[in-house]
Amino acid sequence: MVKQAKRYQEFLEKNNVQGFAVQELNDEAESVMFRSNILVRGQELPIAVIFDKSIFTIIRVNLAPKAVNDSNMFEATNLMMRLNGRNKAVKYYLAADASIVLDCVIPAFAGQFSPKLVQAMLQMVCGEVIEHYGEFIPYI
Repeated sequence: MVKQAKRYQEFLEKNNVQGFAVQELNDEAESVMFRSNILVRGQELPIAVIFDKSIFTIIRVNLAPKAVNDSNMFEATNLMMRLNGRNKAVKYYLAADASIVLDCVIPAFAGQFSPKLVQAMLQMVCGEVIEHYGEFIPYI
């Protein structure tokens, strides 16, 4: 397990934060995912905190799996562009499989990784999703 993931896991344990399933992907990047769900408007949306051997930690939410098609493409991408202009810390995008995804990327050089910052950004991402998920519903 990469050092940042290990430190995050220790932080979660020390602060009695539960609800994550940890998955080591055994890939070239040594990726480790902390998976959970956010309950929003009766929907359980998958969220993951992703660590690897790079300097980046990614918080990712799959807002609408495989939801974009020819009939809703314009409206969905227009909404993503508007929301991207409102928040510097998160970006909405259309994934290759036509899913609407939100990412928050947190850089940290060796020795400067902060599990507390990751947890704070995770809370901010959850708030963002709760606040804006309803805006996607007419288009998905």
